[in-house]
Amino acid sequence: MSNQHDFPEDFEHENGMYMNKCCHCQVTFLGYKRRVSCKVCDTLSKKKISHIEEAARRELINPFFTEKEQLEIAIGSVTFREEVILNLREQIKNLRSLLHDSEIDDIIIDQHQFKHIRGSDD
Repeated sequence: MSNQHDFPEDFEHENGMYMNKCCHCQVTFLGYKRRVSCKVCDTLSKKKISHIEEAARRELINPFFTEKEQLEIAIGSVTFREEVILNLREQIKNLRSLLHDSEIDDIIIDQHQFKHIRGSDD
């Protein structure tokens, strides 16, 4: 009776056999009345989130932080001490100085950084 888009594990619950329309693929499916995505899209979404979490974990392995600081960041308990902030500011200042020696303008540096943050490569 159920198809791959349904949530059969919801059926035994009081509100578990509602007909819902998936907000992603627009397929009608059966499941708990407050579900907004079908099982197929829900599974794909969870895989995408795990890829994002993995990318975030890799981002933590940063040569600018000690192993202890990386661990603190990973568990969310880091408090940026003044010396860490000063260290990062000094690194930025040194980088700008190196780029100026290469005759690269501040505006170009800022534009490049903005594009890098946005993820565009044009």
